[in-house]
Amino acid sequence: MLKKLLLALIIIGLIFPFLSFSQSEQAYKIPKSIEEAKEIGIRALYSVPNFLKSIWVGFAGFISNLWNNYLEPFLNSLWQKIKTPFEKEFEKRKPQIEKEFEKEKQEMKQEIKQDLSKTLSKGKKSLWQRFKDLIQ
Repeated sequence: MLKKLLLALIIIGLIFPFLSFSQSEQAYKIPKSIEEAKEIGIRALYSVPNFLKSIWVGFAGFISNLWNNYLEPFLNSLWQKIKTPFEKEFEKRKPQIEKEFEKEKQEMKQEIKQDLSKTLSKGKKSLWQRFKDLIQ
């Protein structure tokens, strides 16, 4: 059964491309002069933005539908399931986090003071002083 299906698909794949050559009329008109070719090119260029817009609108609609009907409900239900354990853990660790935050804040203040005192002790000009020297 599978062999017959595979054989049928191969035959269709080989014959299908040649079916377009059996059409009697040409789908497009060959330009007879440069002016006609220019006109066809300009029409083609003007049709590109509308074509791209239609593709974009279709794609945006598809993504919007996918998000609204499938992804958003799934992610909301998933969030509701994992939200409560995270909230409990956060409430447990909140005092510890606040203490660590204050500790980090004090360390940063000390580092800034040290860096500032090193910069001033070296006798370097401040940014404002350098700017004033540039202007003068």
